[in-house]
Amino acid sequence: MPIESSALAEKISQTLVEPEWILGTIEVGTDGRVSHVIFATDYGPDILGSSLVVEEPTEAVDALELPRPQLKKAGDFSAKAARAAAREGRGLLGVHVCLVVWAGQPIDEEAQGETVYLAVNVNDELSEQELTITDPDPLEQVVAGALTLLAKALRLD
Repeated sequence: MPIESSALAEKISQTLVEPEWILGTIEVGTDGRVSHVIFATDYGPDILGSSLVVEEPTEAVDALELPRPQLKKAGDFSAKAARAAAREGRGLLGVHVCLVVWAGQPIDEEAQGETVYLAVNVNDELSEQELTITDPDPLEQVVAGALTLLAKALRLD
């Protein structure tokens, strides 16, 4: 993992440990990579709460019991589904902050050009970003994008 992502994860964990906030993650298609990076920080074990890690968006929609009628038009793999996961995930995971990484399929070397939806819920304030994979290391690009959005949501920028 590049130093930038590691340093940003460290800064995020230091920010969350002081008010004793707990971070939860919902990761679709990342094999839990984002939560692993955060857990590896000095305060990671103190601030990282529950995580939901699945391979497909449908699995996350089912696990979070997201309202299917609301997703009928947009679909399970959509920005709308990622936002709903961030809203519902915060309560379901019992955390102060919920970070969502919503890929349409597992991210691998073939993911060039694929879209990943990112969403963060901090005290019911939603932040979101649509990320198009262009990096030779797609998983690292997603980790860096997720951490950057989380830092902005926490006003660390």
